[in-house]
Amino acid sequence: EKPNNRFAVAASMPAARTSAGRPGRPIQAENGVLRSITLTNFKAHSHFHLDFNPHVNFIVGSNGTGKSAILAGVIQALGGNPNKHSGTAGGARAAQGLIQDGKDYASVVLVLYNGSDDPWETQRASTQTQARLEEERNVTVTSELTRLAGNKTSSRYKINGVAATRKQVAALAEHFNLQVENPCAVLTQAVHANFLRETSGGKRRYDFFLAACNADIVRERLLAARDEYKGIATSLEKHEERGAPLADRVASTSKLVAEASRRDALERDVSAAEAELAWAEVRKVERAAGAGEAEVSRLKDKVGEATRREESAVEELGRLRALTEERTREREVRLQQLHAAQAAAKAAAQEHRKAQRAAGEAQDALGETRGELAAARRRRDEVSAQHERKRGNLDSAKAAAAARLEGAP
Repeated sequence: EKPNNRFAVAASMPAARTSAGRPGRPIQAENGVLRSITLTNFKAHSHFHLDFNPHVNFIVGSNGTGKSAILAGVIQALGGNPNKHSGTAGGARAAQGLIQDGKDYASVVLVLYNGSDDPWETQRASTQTQARLEEERNVTVTSELTRLAGNKTSSRYKINGVAATRKQVAALAEHFNLQVENPCAVLTQAVHANFLRETSGGKRRYDFFLAACNADIVRERLLAARDEYKGIATSLEKHEERGAPLADRVASTSKLVAEASRRDALERDVSAAEAELAWAEVRKVERAAGAGEAEVSRLKDKVGEATRREESAVEELGRLRALTEERTREREVRLQQLHAAQAAAKAAAQEHRKAQRAAGEAQDALGETRGELAAARRRRDEVSAQHERKRGNLDSAKAAAAARLEGAP
């Protein structure tokens, strides 16, 4: 089909010229301006192609020649619905009404200017196709419709020959600010007639107003945001429920650490009492040894008793040391459990800040416990050293007492 056979295109369109005034590349325009359209088996058009002027175009023709079909093709190719605002806008409400009777498929190909500032970036086209597009400074959008069984229709899109989704095509239209479903931007004849024949008390005009100012889109986005907010709130409640058991585990571990600290304090008190007892026995033996010959017999008994007590004290000290080592191993196990709880608390910290603070407090308490344990070990070493010195003094006292016994008549 040729445009002049059915209707005329009238526009002020200067001839294409290069900077030197010779025929060359077509004149340029703002990005998104329609350069040409090609319709195949689309409504009344079997094979139709039309080049547009980058400024103002008038399409004039008799009724039924396919003028509205061109506008419906533009809406369809840019991801819109030609039947959105009216049951007869651009044809029947079903998408099959866009495919020509007796045909199984239809296609619309739009060529848009893309050579000015802020062009639409195409990253997936082949090198040859990309070079040609950059040379021509165009972007091509293709919509393909296929008739299926059961009055169904499938649609596919391409951008510069590469498969695309309707969402990507809509993003391209939004990039160029082409509001094809806004009745104030694209006003079909049927929508115009329905607007003038308003009989429902102004509802259609109000809906027209909502669509014209994109309030319906804002409402959809608001509802989506509300649903997303509800989902986030539900997820937050789940995180709080999961964080409560971890907080309980941290508190339980902190109690175990406090109990271990108290046991360390008791062990230190026992060690100090044992050392004081040993020194008391040594002083008592020394005083008995200086009492004279008459006290030698009693001194032997005291020495034996002191020896037995010393052996008992050494045995008790060994038992306490073994107990201390057992408590130390138990404390290490508790520390490992605490480390595991801290690791779990750190993981939960990403979900709930309260559990993280509790884990930090438990870690601080563990540091204090380690400091106290180190101080207890140093104190134990000091007591052991003192005990060794006292034992040496006791050995000296024994030797002196034995010497006196040997020199007695």
